[in-house]
Amino acid sequence: MFYIKQFFFFSIIGYLFETTIGLIAGNHFNSGILYGPYTPIYGLGILFIFYGGEYLFRHIHLKRWQETIIVFGLFFFIITIIEQVAGILIEKIFHKVFWSYSHLKFNYGPYISLETSLIWSLFGIGIYYIKRPLQKLIEKIPNLICYLLVIIFITDIICTTIHNI
Repeated sequence: MFYIKQFFFFSIIGYLFETTIGLIAGNHFNSGILYGPYTPIYGLGILFIFYGGEYLFRHIHLKRWQETIIVFGLFFFIITIIEQVAGILIEKIFHKVFWSYSHLKFNYGPYISLETSLIWSLFGIGIYYIKRPLQKLIEKIPNLICYLLVIIFITDIICTTIHNI
């Protein structure tokens, strides 16, 4: 249940982060393809980093600055891959492009860009280094809220699929 809580927590935090950046930049857009206030790419990305990093650093012992470089690289690589794969899948399934970085200088196709990957990696390092207090906060979320989020999320996926296919 804890992993599901983390997934939703970071999906919502990612949605809020991206929406805030959009408001500051003056863009009017929806974060992700779903109707709810969550963007699953962030939840998945954070879980991969948290537990991939935890596994890696349990077996090798590094100085803090070395760990930071590795975490940055992991975030950069994993988030970039997830964003590319998600963009392609969404386009193939729904026949729509929900986001495009084609207007950015250092883009690689519509779904990834150096600028965006760098921003998510910096954001990810911050989250990674405050994960212990965040995990304590997440543990306090009642299971009932998590069950409700799962039901809402599944319903959202079904509605989004029906509406967009």
